[in-house]
Amino acid sequence: MLEISPKGTVPVLQLPNGTVIDESLDIALWALETNDPENLLSPEKGNKAQMLALINEMDSAFKPLLDTYKYRFHSEPDIARAARDDALPFLQHLNSLLDAQDFLFGGRISLADMCILPFVRQFAFVDKEWFWAQDFTHVLAWLDMFLTSDRFATIMPKFPLWAPGDEEMAFPPVDMAS
Repeated sequence: MLEISPKGTVPVLQLPNGTVIDESLDIALWALETNDPENLLSPEKGNKAQMLALINEMDSAFKPLLDTYKYRFHSEPDIARAARDDALPFLQHLNSLLDAQDFLFGGRISLADMCILPFVRQFAFVDKEWFWAQDFTHVLAWLDMFLTSDRFATIMPKFPLWAPGDEEMAFPPVDMAS
């Protein structure tokens, strides 16, 4: 991996022609431009540029606040709470986008949903009780729809907590690989 991408971060995708793609969004875009059976790049409302702008807003404004919130929650609670509170406008923006529709750009899932949902999930799980008590009716329904979906169960299967001495587990598990 370090030979093809010296920055040493994942994910990394090397194409057959030798091109290396080492940013998550760029990999998603390449994959969807190659094959997009759910039309994730063609939202029902809005367009690709608007989705990319919202994803960029999440990545540049919300994600750093999420990191501060989740990594300092136990060690520096005042700093964590400040970051959490600073992240609220983005969540309120998502809530307004989800008013009267199931997904961020209409009635069906899009690239924006797939890119933003995991980070909202991380945010929600820092302090679940606090998050689910907030007045983000539409965000809560959107997140809950994802968390209870077959898609989520497939991509985020539950595994028992590993401990030294436990049997090794293949990844992906044999029954999932077939």
